Amino acid sequence: MAVAIRELGLVATPEQARELAAALVRAADEAEAQVKDTYPTVKAGELRRGDVRTGERVITVDRVRIDGDTVHVTWASDAGRHWTQSYAADADIDLRRRA
Repeated sequence: MAVAIRELGLVATPEQARELAAALVRAADEAEAQVKDTYPTVKAGELRRGDVRTGERVITVDRVRIDGDTVHVTWASDAGRHWTQSYAADADIDLRRRA
């Protein structure tokens, strides 16, 4: 992939930019996978927007609502999908990264 750099800007076709972005995401995912044993585990009631759950795909906390002993978490996938799951406030949630 040939990319020209002018002064402090990067000049690339949209296709080259997408290829570069995809390569960077893959590299970041691989680097995170290597430190898998250091993933934090938090209680559902301690989740906050931007936390990223462990797994093959990037799933990010979009919203957290606590209703007594139940925590309603709205997740967002890297594909743009959103859904809400409910957990006991003391349920353990494994994270890839804290916000």
